[in-house]
Amino acid sequence: MNERIKELAEQALEALKVYGSHTSNCDHLIFLTSMPPQRKPCSCGLVASITALQEALAECPVQEPVYHLRQFGDVTKEELDRYIATGDINPQPAPVKPS
Repeated sequence: MNERIKELAEQALEALKVYGSHTSNCDHLIFLTSMPPQRKPCSCGLVASITALQEALAECPVQEPVYHLRQFGDVTKEELDRYIATGDINPQPAPVKPS
């Protein structure tokens, strides 16, 4: 998921949690006669929306940071460390032993 889209999804999730409300005809507003009192499951979609956003955000892969080198463009942390150590981002091939 694009970082901007992920950020927007996190904001939408927070807004739903803070400002979201059940519709006036949602079953969640009805108390069941159990002890302790419980509510009926949500029928308006608020709980489903929150759950879907939470699951989508949990499935997002954690993207490793990207660094920009003028010569090579975007590189990973590993490639940046290799560039600092050797001056090149490509892994060095193992030396060939003379026979």
